[in-house]
Order: sequence, then C-alpha cells, then structure tokens
Amino acid sequence: GFSIHDNVECLEKLLTEHPEMDFVQIQVNYLDWEDPQNEAKAMMEVAERHHTPVIIMEPARGGRLCNLPEEVASIFEEAKPGSTQAEWAYRFCWNLPNVVSVLSGMSTLEQARENIASYVANKPFTTEEQCALDRAIAKLRSFAEIPCTACNYCVEGCPAGVKIPQIMALLNLESMTHDHEFVKGLYGWQAAEGLASACTQCGLCESMCPQQIEIIEHLETAAEKYE
Repeated sequence: GFSIHDNVECLEKLLTEHPEMDFVQIQVNYLDWEDPQNEAKAMMEVAERHHTPVIIMEPARGGRLCNLPEEVASIFEEAKPGSTQAEWAYRFCWNLPNVVSVLSGMSTLEQARENIASYVANKPFTTEEQCALDRAIAKLRSFAEIPCTACNYCVEGCPAGVKIPQIMALLNLESMTHDHEFVKGLYGWQAAEGLASACTQCGLCESMCPQQIEIIEHLETAAEKYE
C-alpha cells in the first residue's frame, strides 16, 4: 500500500493503474471532510470505488481538533458531558466505511489510555451527536475569513507560481484553529515551491478569481506571518 498527500485525480490514476494495492493511507478528519483543498470525502469515495481499504492519518488534524476554541468545545461538552475532543475526532473516523485502521498520535500514557477507552466504548454518532458535530464544524468554518473554493483559476495565470489556494487554506486554518505555530509549520512545506513572498503583485490572479478575493493583500499577510 501507499500513503498519499495529493489530489483526487492522482489517487484515481494510481488505484486504476495499481489495483493490486492492499490499502491506501489518506488524511481524513471531520474538518477536511468537505474541504475544497483536502477533499477527504472524495478521496474516501475513490478508494471505496476501487475496493481499496483505507488507513486514516491525521484524524485529529495534527492535534488541532483536540485543542478547539471554546465556542466549539462547548458544543461537544453540551452534547456529551465529560467527552474529550479527541473522542469526537476519532469516532468520526472509526465509523466511516472501508476503514481498516486509524492512526493516532499520542504524547502521554494518559492520552493512550483515553484513546483506548474511547475505542472500546465506540458507537456510531446518535442523531443528536451528529447534529452537534455539524454545528461544531459550521462554527469552525465560520471563523474562516477567505471564501476560497480552490478552483485554481488564479494559479493558471500566476507568473511566479505562487501556491495561492494552499496559502489561502492555511490562512483560513489559522483562523479556525487559532494555532499560528502549527500553521506556520505546514506553510514551510505546503507552500515551499510557491511562497507568498514571490508574488509580483501583477494582479492576474485577482482578475481570474470568481470570488473576487483580495489575493495580493492576503499573500502579503501570509508572507508576514509565515516567512
């Protein structure tokens, strides 16, 4: 099997050319599920269509879904008092179809014990719990300030090859998780081949953007934050 950090089209091509694969490892979590940049749901659907079992990585988004803003954390606590934020993240992944394993990053023995206990007690979300999760996701997404849909029109006209959709997604991720250092680390490799500072401010990207996003201004912000 193999791990993939590419897009839906690449996964489709690989599984079509290599039907002998025993598994594929994909980044999946409730925040990335319908995210236009990560497309976790679509990636899972490709694997299932090819009858290829999935190992899930990043179920808690690098630990970010275990350290949520209070406005989001309170939704989970109200729905299931005493539950951990990690439990909500893992249950989302444990109960997806075609999953053979969910990788969990743990830093302490207590975290390991909590995760094992959560797994032993695991059940699919009730209707009320699913509604709570949907509200929490909506609240997280409401913190995102840039309406980028990752259509990639801006990339086609960029003479500097700036990774515009990826950078917009990272700015939104920081707005949602309030974790600057984590997002800065992601920027270091996700935008390495198209840094925000490479922008020449030619304006072609903004003329192509269906959402009329002030891309140049956001790229300046990203360069100041992450470089």
